Amino acid sequence: MSEANSVCPIYGLLKLLSAKWTIEILRELSIKPTRTTEFLRSTPGLKMKCLQERLRALQAAGLIARDVSPNKVPSGTYHVTARGLRMIEVLIAIREIAAETMDYSCVCPLEFQKEHHGSLNNIEFDCPTRVERCS
Repeated sequence: MSEANSVCPIYGLLKLLSAKWTIEILRELSIKPTRTTEFLRSTPGLKMKCLQERLRALQAAGLIARDVSPNKVPSGTYHVTARGLRMIEVLIAIREIAAETMDYSCVCPLEFQKEHHGSLNNIEFDCPTRVERCS
């Protein structure tokens, strides 16, 4: 058996999700498709090199995809795939269990996609790790 096949798939996925900034990236994408600069603006401390590494890993896992615009200077927008939406459902379930066991809960952007179907109007998040983007 090769080394790649000897890793438990649960462990492999949890390792991807527990990598620094991965949850924050998925959180932003659960709200709406996002460009690279928007990730950097809404996530204090996130650096371009790390962002690019996480985006590549999430793309390789099939959780997100990139749409490239055909402009003179190509730019890309990232969005959650069908597999990524399934993962967001799992993360929402984890957040619900965490809220039951901890003294703090928040209005989590991860739940935005599920409850509001893409309409950001009048939604306020109180996520402790997110900075509101100026639109």
